[in-house]
Amino acid sequence: MLPIYLWWDKEVNEGKIEIAKNSINEALQEGIDVSRYFPLKVIGSGWHEGDFGSVEWYLENTRKRVRDYGTQYNVSDILNLCSREPHQKLQPHIEFGILSKDLYSENLNFVYGETLTLNPSYSKVGSVPAGCVVSLFRQELWFKEKSSLTLGKTCVHELAHIFHVPWRKENVEHSLGCHCVRGDCVMGQSNVTRKILWEEERKIETRFITSLEIAEKVLERKKKTGSSFCQDCLEDIVKAKKAWVYQFFKEEI
Repeated sequence: MLPIYLWWDKEVNEGKIEIAKNSINEALQEGIDVSRYFPLKVIGSGWHEGDFGSVEWYLENTRKRVRDYGTQYNVSDILNLCSREPHQKLQPHIEFGILSKDLYSENLNFVYGETLTLNPSYSKVGSVPAGCVVSLFRQELWFKEKSSLTLGKTCVHELAHIFHVPWRKENVEHSLGCHCVRGDCVMGQSNVTRKILWEEERKIETRFITSLEIAEKVLERKKKTGSSFCQDCLEDIVKAKKAWVYQFFKEEI
């Protein structure tokens, strides 16, 4: 097994933790269920004394800057620390962090989340420099009670990225990494000006689209089809899951 370790800082409330858990499990079961290969393990915010022992230690050892909304934390630093964590050698795992803090990365004012995708070298070196960190800060600041909706979308989105979805080369856009071009797919990029495909209206437009708008459209799609993913991304996540299960466990599913 290659477990997913879910952790958070002490300011994240239980309701948001439950949304994260449900969204991760949804993504693991979408298309083809791989939860027995990548089981979710809830580990909280503190594990032991000293280096790498708590979420607070990670935050203390991360670059920071002060902007309009206060202190921001460098998400790339957090992910790099996760990849160096000594426990990876004892029990290889995927990191999944939920933070109340405002996050940024190089050349971006802020991020809702950032991901390190799975690497095939895992089967050779015995460690997994993979995972993601999600920020609640601006979702709660801007979307208030609807931040629960955007959080669910963000968790599914980032976990699918860990599996390298989108897997294909068609109907994707690269305004900020590789994302689905559709406006109502959970794998669409938000908070950018980009090309957006609306299949039902048979329309393509280029404009700014927010995380909340995508989350609401994804919810409509899910009510109609039972899935947060468009058909292309649903096929991608099935292909990706099969590939990673074979890569890591030498099993065909």
